[in-house]
Amino acid sequence: MSEKTIFGQFKNQDIELISKKDINYDNTNHTRFPQVNFEKLYGNFQSAGELVSDVVLKKYLQKLENYEIEPLSESDKTLSKIRMFKVTEMVYQKEENTTLKFASIFNALQSQNCGVFLLMNSDGKKTDFYMGVRAMNSQSSPRSLENMLSSSIRGQFPGSKIESFNETKINETLDFLPQEHIVSVSGIAGFKDTHQTENEDYIQGLEKLATAMQGYKYALVVLSKGISVEELEFIKKSYEQIYTEISPFSELNFSYGKSDAISISQGLSSTLTQGKSDTVTETKGWEEGSTRGVSDTEGKSISQKSMDTKIASSASSIATAATSLALITKHPLMGAIAGAVGIASGFATMALDKTNTDTQTKTVSNTTSHSRTQSNSVSKGTTTSTSKGVTNTKGNTQSNSSEMQLTRENKSIKNLMKKIDIQLERIEESEDLGLWENATYVLAEDRYVADLVANNYKALIVGENSGLETIALNHWERGDKKQSKQFSLMQDYVKNLIHPIFRYRNMVPVKATSLVSSKELAIYMGLPRKSVVGLTVNEHASFEKNIMHHSLSVNSEKINIGSLYDYSDTKGASVSLDTENLTKHTFITGSTGSGKSNTTRKIVEEITKKNLAKVLIIEPVKGEYKNQLGNRFSVYGTNPKKTTLLRINPFVFPNQINVFDHIDRLINILNVCWPMYAAMPVLLKNAIIEAYEICGWDVKNSEYLEDEPKIYPSFSDVKLCLENIINSSSYSADTKGDYIGSLVTRISSLVEGLNGLILNTSCISDTELFDNNVIIDLSDTGSPETKSLLMGLLVMKLNEYRIANSKPSNNSLNHVTFLEEAHNLLKNPNSITESTETGLLAKSVELISGSIAELRAYGEGFVIVDQSPTAVDISAIKNTNTKIIMKTPELEDRIVIGKSIGLKDDQIEEIAKFPQGVGVVYQGEWVAPVLVKMDKAENNNHSYFKPEKRFDAEKILLEYLTQSSMANSSKIFDSYQLEEAMTRLSLETSVKNRLLQSFNNYEKTNDIGLSANQISKLVTVIVRNSKYEISFLQSQSLGDQREFEISLEKSVKKRNRIDLATAKKVTKILLQELNGNKIQ
Repeated sequence: MSEKTIFGQFKNQDIELISKKDINYDNTNHTRFPQVNFEKLYGNFQSAGELVSDVVLKKYLQKLENYEIEPLSESDKTLSKIRMFKVTEMVYQKEENTTLKFASIFNALQSQNCGVFLLMNSDGKKTDFYMGVRAMNSQSSPRSLENMLSSSIRGQFPGSKIESFNETKINETLDFLPQEHIVSVSGIAGFKDTHQTENEDYIQGLEKLATAMQGYKYALVVLSKGISVEELEFIKKSYEQIYTEISPFSELNFSYGKSDAISISQGLSSTLTQGKSDTVTETKGWEEGSTRGVSDTEGKSISQKSMDTKIASSASSIATAATSLALITKHPLMGAIAGAVGIASGFATMALDKTNTDTQTKTVSNTTSHSRTQSNSVSKGTTTSTSKGVTNTKGNTQSNSSEMQLTRENKSIKNLMKKIDIQLERIEESEDLGLWENATYVLAEDRYVADLVANNYKALIVGENSGLETIALNHWERGDKKQSKQFSLMQDYVKNLIHPIFRYRNMVPVKATSLVSSKELAIYMGLPRKSVVGLTVNEHASFEKNIMHHSLSVNSEKINIGSLYDYSDTKGASVSLDTENLTKHTFITGSTGSGKSNTTRKIVEEITKKNLAKVLIIEPVKGEYKNQLGNRFSVYGTNPKKTTLLRINPFVFPNQINVFDHIDRLINILNVCWPMYAAMPVLLKNAIIEAYEICGWDVKNSEYLEDEPKIYPSFSDVKLCLENIINSSSYSADTKGDYIGSLVTRISSLVEGLNGLILNTSCISDTELFDNNVIIDLSDTGSPETKSLLMGLLVMKLNEYRIANSKPSNNSLNHVTFLEEAHNLLKNPNSITESTETGLLAKSVELISGSIAELRAYGEGFVIVDQSPTAVDISAIKNTNTKIIMKTPELEDRIVIGKSIGLKDDQIEEIAKFPQGVGVVYQGEWVAPVLVKMDKAENNNHSYFKPEKRFDAEKILLEYLTQSSMANSSKIFDSYQLEEAMTRLSLETSVKNRLLQSFNNYEKTNDIGLSANQISKLVTVIVRNSKYEISFLQSQSLGDQREFEISLEKSVKKRNRIDLATAKKVTKILLQELNGNKIQ
């Protein structure tokens, strides 16, 4: 049943407004002039007005609870036509008109001959939101309709999450709805403020209702069914016809007139008439007649009239009152009055009136008739007439008249016409967005709750134009004996998501619905704009949906990192980085768990798979990369039990580099790693220069003066030189103590222990480190200062190696260095609290950052990775062309990095809400940043274990030095192995020089060329921790010399991994040195 059907019922009811019995006739002078019964006419007009008020303005909606309800057909009592899903998360974009988006969703379904519904179900603790569709005929597929609705939601609101229900879950959900009270809410929704439809200002979202009713158990069902284009056009024409018919009565005109006339006439008339007439008539005749007849008739007639015809007949009586509006014109009453607003949705059905008549008749007739007539008439007459007349008339007439006209306006009809105008405007809008039959039903166990929810919902939806039709609430209660049957019927309709059908005046079918547009439907069914308990709502800023370039490098290689992201599950267009821009360096940032490491690994994977360049990864924490990439990379670290030990000599530099430049770079790195103040940098620089000179270097000319191989200083040499410089200076004793306590202590920490093994004269070649795929794992280094130093030394050596061995290539990518946790090296000076250190640190960081920036000319690309942009010096951000920003919660971090790529304020705020694996990506040639879902890197996670091959340097040198007679010794020592053993130990230059001389002599004469005293001194230096070990063993032996000697022998054998014979010799030497008090 539809609005069009309603119009049709009153159409073509050709009823006279003034019937014959309402007309009196004046027979004066034999005329028949109709006299209207104005009292009857006024009564008819009043009845028509009541009909307009009750139907056009839908006042009948206020009385629905008193009307009979048509039972729901059994064919409609099925869930197979219903599809439903639960909405668990809604995602909106800021500053978007969400209402219009919802209207677009409903418009997509409006012409599909289906119903759309929203179910809002509260258990008192949380409020769940469901949406769904109901197919209205067998031609519509419920599954297709559901897909259309869900796809529209995902398309309009990317990222929103919904959970589809099967028929069992649908049935469970609907069965658990409250069962005691039902309240219908009818009326037209409207915006309270048409300028506040965006999310931020919108005040009519359902979250307001959910919040207001928190703690109450209820269900709210909004049902809507689309109206076809044909019905819409019919409704529009009917409203226009109503307007045309009632418009004459909006104004009545009255005229009053007065006329005076004077007339003077004079007439003279003379007439003479003479006449004579003589007539004679005679008539004779006779008549005879006879008639006889017999007739016998038998008959039977049965007539049945269907209920629909009776309803139509009754509707005719309603129409009779409405036809009074046509007055004397005798026009057919337009069925539009009723049809315009929905009273007779079923009248088209009732047009199928049926009358069944069964008649049987039997007639027998016998008639005889005889007649005879005779007549004779004779008439004679003579007439003679003579007439003569003369007339003479004269006259003079004067007249004077006045007239007054009054207009009386019928405000009621004027207001009705105004409302029809607005209805027509709404219908014109609906031609684009669609028109719906809509009503809302509230279900609750308690009457108070049901009425409270209904009234709150009504207050929420009303706005402009809501007064066009009656806004009505009707209540049905299971426990009311008078309503128990009606309640059961209402429950059937609502559970099956169909509008109930009521009998207006016990005959005409009506619904509780109002005609609303898709835009207005978005008010009824618009999901919450803010989060409520049961539904999460997120607002997201909008990002560019396409990658646009200022200029495109046609021949440049690309590496794919992911796809464009719009918060939906749909994968967008792929996103690739231009490798030419990688030489301009990259910055990646994001908090823990944001997907930063996966993004970095993905870039590494793409570069290495395509063999675009070699890769160096410097990882100061976690140590994950060796487990992911260790099978394809050379891995060096600071824990020899896990990886090959990293060995670098900070004082070694390529031949093409000036020694002074190298010293300056080294000092800059030390300034970053250690807090320096006052004369510390100068003292340290002087000590390093002196150490080079001791090793045979002419620092001024950057030349080595001794024979090859070149000897480079170690931190042991620097320590000795530093002590001498400080002690020989003119500083006060306190100042000397301060410098020794700070500088010398720090240098000492680099000489002893594991640091001494890493930072010694034996080092991995630059070619191995920088021309291969290498991972440097510093995660086992406990000291942050040591991590910073090692990172800085690696960057310094890389810089010098590229300068010495490469030609400037501008754009061609040859090597990429990934610098994880870059704040360890590129520290933000503003994070330092001591003002005395800030300036020096800033200058040093600037120099390091500058050297990184310069490496792009040699095909070197840096990927700087850090959790916090503010922890890194701003120059590192400025000097990077490509930026990838993952989830970053801290506001200052977001502002710093966001402004660096031109993000808007709402986009900067959005960074804090990125899901894992999503980030903003920007390359220098792009017009705007884009949102990207990063592809997952290959998961090759396995426990990497590759311990360094044991090289017992102490064992080799101790066995070499303790041979009593080398000529008779069966063991032959390799000179290269001896030199390797020497370089692996952190020894002073004087000790190394003495050993080198011995090695040369041994190679020539097979004799070590050392005195017993020299051997004793060298053994004492080489034995690991000899001074500390001897002091400890002495304290443990409690004065027992023999016990002490045995313990020392065992310790020497174990710690230096030497055989027992060698251990005895070494122990003997140590005891001699001890007794001579020569161990310092």
